[in-house]
Amino acid sequence: MTSSYRLPEQLDIRVIADVHRGLLGALAASARGQRGRTAKKTPQTKTAKPGSAGSQRRSRLSLEVDAAGVERVDTAGVQLLAAVLLDAGPAQVRVADPAPCLVQAFEAAGLAHLLNSDKGNRHVKNPRGR
Repeated sequence: MTSSYRLPEQLDIRVIADVHRGLLGALAASARGQRGRTAKKTPQTKTAKPGSAGSQRRSRLSLEVDAAGVERVDTAGVQLLAAVLLDAGPAQVRVADPAPCLVQAFEAAGLAHLLNSDKGNRHVKNPRGR
């Protein structure tokens, strides 16, 4: 089950605690939904190797972050979103259609690769070649 979370128009320090709680809640809801669908553990899923069918079942996308409506972002917003992306990984969290200001902020911080680390994310060029 993939949950979705829409970022606010103003992703700044004033709302960062609420956004953090919302992102964690959406991830938790998705995890509960995935556990509910996997009623029985099989030997394949217990000992699955990376790239195997069991591994792929566990690494389904958990959260899609809708970032199209972001009009303003500050460093706190970049830090929170980067932390979620780094902690969960691209197999678990995807930023859908990042707004231009978000792309620019991630590029300025040298973190553009986090927004395009998954095929479904918008591909942006990293000006620093990273």
